[in-house]
Amino acid sequence: MRFVMHGVVLAAVGFLIPAIASAGPAPAYQWSGLYGGAQAGYGLGASAENSVSSLISNPWRYGSEGGSAGLFAGYNQVFGNWVGGAEVEANWGNLPGHYYDTSYGGPLYTQDWSTAERLRLGYLANPSTLFYGSIGLAQGNMDLSDGYWAYYNYGAPNQTVSGVQFGAGVESFVTPNLSLRLEGTYTQYGKAYSYSDGSPYDSEQLDTFAARVGIAYHPGWLGGPTTAAANVPVGPSWAGMYVGGKVGATMLNDPEDNNPDYETPYDPAFSYASKVSASVGTYAGYNWQMGNIVAGIEAGADLPNVVSPYSTYDYIKHDWSAGVRGRLGIVTAGNTLLYASLGWTVGHFDYSGGFPSGSSYSDAVFTDSGLQIGLGAEAFLTSRLSMRFETIYTQYGTHDILYEGDPYWNVSPRTLEASVGLTYHLK
Repeated sequence: MRFVMHGVVLAAVGFLIPAIASAGPAPAYQWSGLYGGAQAGYGLGASAENSVSSLISNPWRYGSEGGSAGLFAGYNQVFGNWVGGAEVEANWGNLPGHYYDTSYGGPLYTQDWSTAERLRLGYLANPSTLFYGSIGLAQGNMDLSDGYWAYYNYGAPNQTVSGVQFGAGVESFVTPNLSLRLEGTYTQYGKAYSYSDGSPYDSEQLDTFAARVGIAYHPGWLGGPTTAAANVPVGPSWAGMYVGGKVGATMLNDPEDNNPDYETPYDPAFSYASKVSASVGTYAGYNWQMGNIVAGIEAGADLPNVVSPYSTYDYIKHDWSAGVRGRLGIVTAGNTLLYASLGWTVGHFDYSGGFPSGSSYSDAVFTDSGLQIGLGAEAFLTSRLSMRFETIYTQYGTHDILYEGDPYWNVSPRTLEASVGLTYHLK
């Protein structure tokens, strides 16, 4: 179902981009001034649970996963090749955290709205394309009123929590007034509390990591044309071989369940999640260009160093992945490549912290493969060097951890990555 949703989004973007790109270049792009737009995204979440009375140094992290849609508005000011501005947003969606769903009648926690106010600063790779970072404040709800807390009659209301947000992205004009953006945001909220006899009993601190696609309209109010488009050179061809490296951030979510042949499933029993961790990677590929259409194939490898803690030990580790994918994109008037990718990936996982060797459990260290889907944008900085920003979602297959040789625990990891890369084109 998730990949069906992703496919619908990609198909919509695929039809939208050619239609608006075909309008051709115009006198100038409207970077300065007010703007507003709409966005949709998909994200992972993790709630770090801690007992108020006995602080745990490495708290449990229960995962969540879901989509959202929202609106944003802001103001930009151009300073040479730099663009600075401020922006506000509001999003609505469903981010349920799973923990013994069937037994307790609902999710451990849910977030269904969020807002943010942030500053942005970016660099124009060409007159139509901006690579940017952002920092700001965020607010969202943390609903603990269902599931586990309601089952045991704890006081756990729907609360509003505040926190900080960091982001990075790329935005590119496809007409003089209309831009598309792709960004990744990491948000760490403050603590929400459940209560026992009127006193704080337990805290839940939510982190979210999301990838979003947006479309913005720039009317030119309180600003004006700032970067000429009429004299933009065609630029280098995208065709040929290339190699590159990237840095980014990765988060893991892992819905788990007892094997149905072993015990009645909890639907699902748990969903563990990692912290957001830094990752590095390398890639190489080949492009074919046919007018404004670019198709290619790419292979790559990543070292994400992902860890999911559980109480006093590290439950899940994910330390490498490698795969191959196809890319298909369109070149806009500023010679920026907007693309989607689809591929197959193999990753290495270590669950031995929760199922130690020498016990009756086995097959807790394994490699698994899965489907990978991504969106990105890439722009030339020189005739051979380009910069890219992309987000990639990978859903691995289900793996059985064994107990006394029989399937006992089904694990199904999936990851979300946002990264910035530099590419050298060999031509």
